[in-house]
Amino acid sequence: MNTPNLLFINVGSAELVIIIAAIIAILYLLIAIFQILNRETGVSKILWILVVLFFPYLGATIYFISSYLDRKKRKEEERMIRQDAERRDLL
Repeated sequence: MNTPNLLFINVGSAELVIIIAAIIAILYLLIAIFQILNRETGVSKILWILVVLFFPYLGATIYFISSYLDRKKRKEEERMIRQDAERRDLL
């Protein structure tokens, strides 16, 4: 069977799948760390970085879920404030 030649190394399809999965996993962690560095401030930044470093995939997943829920909550609060302001303008 003919195996692909990757950087002069014979790589089979199973090895190629493992390499691609490892690259995706590393990118997942890097994206989480970059988002933490850009979005968080102060102590929360340090705590999130520590969580992701000690519990890499679980910590990154929890960060992504919590940041999604936080954005959703913030949008809902902004919507409520706009509705309240519109109601006050009608009075």
